Amino acid sequence: MKLNAIALAACLLSTALQAQSLDNFESGNLSAYTEVGVGGNATVTTAAAYVGSFGLEFISGSASWRYRTDVTAQPGDRIRARVQMSNDGRVYLGFGASPSGCWSAVLAPNTNELLLQQNTGYGYSDRSSSAHTFQAGVWRMVEIDWAANGMVVVNLYDELGVTLLKSTPPVQGPTTGGGIAMRGFAIGSGSQFLDEITKDLFAPSFCGGEAQGLGCPCGNTNDGSTPTAGCTNSAGSPGALLEVSGIPKVGNSTLQLTASGLPPLTAGIYFQGASLLGGGSGMFFGDGRLCAGGQIFRLQVVFADAQGSSQSSVNIGTVGVVNQPGTRVYQLWYHDPAGGPCGNGFNTTNAREVTWAL
Repeated sequence: MKLNAIALAACLLSTALQAQSLDNFESGNLSAYTEVGVGGNATVTTAAAYVGSFGLEFISGSASWRYRTDVTAQPGDRIRARVQMSNDGRVYLGFGASPSGCWSAVLAPNTNELLLQQNTGYGYSDRSSSAHTFQAGVWRMVEIDWAANGMVVVNLYDELGVTLLKSTPPVQGPTTGGGIAMRGFAIGSGSQFLDEITKDLFAPSFCGGEAQGLGCPCGNTNDGSTPTAGCTNSAGSPGALLEVSGIPKVGNSTLQLTASGLPPLTAGIYFQGASLLGGGSGMFFGDGRLCAGGQIFRLQVVFADAQGSSQSSVNIGTVGVVNQPGTRVYQLWYHDPAGGPCGNGFNTTNAREVTWAL
């Protein structure tokens, strides 16, 4: 059953960025981790495996934190793991970990909550929570959306990562990266399972103005200080940068687009495409690169403020007619009439690919 589910998930999410493994416990031990306190209730076992031969099992008893810093994640990453809960206890998946603490997504059947915690000194401080009743003995996917600006949302999905079951309200989290950590406990004779900890980008960037690859139309590559930003404009290097925040949930989205590095007080259009042009390389377009292809939806006309920033305010899922899960591509096309480097009068930001879920 698990292998069939994994194959289906791979098919459904085949257009997403390839995930990087942070730990799959196939070493058969926890020797890479530093233990904080005395526990002994966490063991690598075959029973806890989601895929492969091993996973991490938590039983009842004294629970300690374990962290490692040889594998890391940072703002802009999306951290995922498969978890199977008993009908009580908790599992903590920590990120931004260091010897001084971490932040964590907490699955808590004992209080019927999905939480985000700040674990300074490996203590416990709730920062955000949502009520949720967990189903015992069923695999779920937990996801930590850690935006580039440090905002954090914890999402709980079905096993395949397609149907969104619950999210915590977004809060400001850490703005620097770190390792991973975990803690867990069951109550009574039950067990909690954790496996397949991975990371990828929440909204991977394409068609930046870096010198590699296609480059920019008239050699107006950015200075490399923000390589994901678009090609240089009249406001100077490193070009205009598009960022994404919020939750891309079909029918109930809080997704928002934000651009910076624009020529001040100029008009632009946020738009959505169905696919990436040229596999993510795009094509020259004005002084920049067009990356969003397929069916195009014009989302909103905006004006940059005096600091060269703008943001969307419409419901993107509604205006973009996002009725089914899958990927969409977002970009800003903006005017640059005064002194644009190539003289075409307009430019683009980088593009962001976003995966929508039910």
